Amino acid sequence: MKRIFRNKIFYLLIFLVTLGIVLIFNNDNEPTEELTEDEFFTTLEDGKVTYLELAPKKSF
Repeated sequence: MKRIFRNKIFYLLIFLVTLGIVLIFNNDNEPTEELTEDEFFTTLEDGKVTYLELAPKKSF
């Protein structure tokens, strides 16, 4: 019985370590910059906009 319990703990630890490594290396959050409408259009005209993602604001 003790051996089965040890094996389960061993596999659980391996799983948790693997999950932790995946979460660390999968964290690809790039810094974002919020612009006002005027700043956005000025930056767009200057050709400095490389990526645009629109997301609705959450209202609770």
